[in-house]
Amino acid sequence: MSRLVHQENYLACGIIARDLTRLSTLCDFADGILIGEVCEGVFDQIIPELGQHEVSKADRDTLSKQLAEAVSSMAKSYQNKDKRELYESIRNLRGIGTRFQFKSWRTMKRRPDLEERMRRLEVS
Repeated sequence: MSRLVHQENYLACGIIARDLTRLSTLCDFADGILIGEVCEGVFDQIIPELGQHEVSKADRDTLSKQLAEAVSSMAKSYQNKDKRELYESIRNLRGIGTRFQFKSWRTMKRRPDLEERMRRLEVS
């Protein structure tokens, strides 16, 4: 998932997170369910914002860097069985998604092509 985050392939990250949640549920693996659900929620939150708003390269780079660090930290803490660090990594990942969403709502312009498509839908 870290490699995909660096590539800004958040759609694939969301799919991997859903697969982790599904597999962990079938195996009754509580840690995997928690990690999968948080990751799924974050990527499901980020993807629409990237598609609906004009996001600067600097904001995209910052988001990618923050997500990569959080995902990497989460993986390392899980491998090291460090529950405190794992919790902090999950909390940080969740915060990154929410802060990006709020920033996009408050400070980023909606994409003009999206606005035009929405107007056409309202007329129809």
